[in-house]
Amino acid sequence: SALAMLVAEYHFEMRGWEPFPALKYRCLANRVKLCTLDGNEIYLFYWCTRVGRYLAQRFKNGAWDEFPAPRMDSHYTVTVAPDGKVYAVGGESHNEGRIRYLNAIQRFNDKETKWDDLPPMKTKRANPSLSFTKDGKRLFVLGGFNWDNYRASHTDRYDERGQSELCGFERFEIESGRWKQLPPLPRQGTYLLGLFTGGRDGRRVYAV
Repeated sequence: SALAMLVAEYHFEMRGWEPFPALKYRCLANRVKLCTLDGNEIYLFYWCTRVGRYLAQRFKNGAWDEFPAPRMDSHYTVTVAPDGKVYAVGGESHNEGRIRYLNAIQRFNDKETKWDDLPPMKTKRANPSLSFTKDGKRLFVLGGFNWDNYRASHTDRYDERGQSELCGFERFEIESGRWKQLPPLPRQGTYLLGLFTGGRDGRRVYAV
């Protein structure tokens, strides 16, 4: 069912939560995505039951403003690069009741207020985990699910929901626009909770 959405920020110095201005529409609880780089701008993507599609809003200068949502219908992942650009990766398209998994990647063009298509991933996947390197030159993509690929790869597993959980791992070079397939996650049978880059050299990748 649709719920009124609350966005709030925790202030450590005050040890309390400060709610943001209320949003105009209600949403589905399991279809909300939020990302931010430094807290100055917050990007929110949510399924609006009133209009029957994803909406995108940005919190800036104390107020929410609307901007176009990515052209994926659902289950894409969004993240903000170190340079402040917003990326949407993977997802699903819905056409006449048929679900099609996507290998799409789009980047929001703030000047033209539209999403630009980038070279697609090697693997079609919904809800992948994403992480940028500190310098923003590489984007790592891991996991997600794709029922269509269940029988196509030994790195997939079948789960109780009738979907295929992917362990495939790939890297996108931002400047050249090239993808490289990397060794898959070695352990199967668990859901991926997050993908992080870090370490002293900023070149290590951690999966949880």
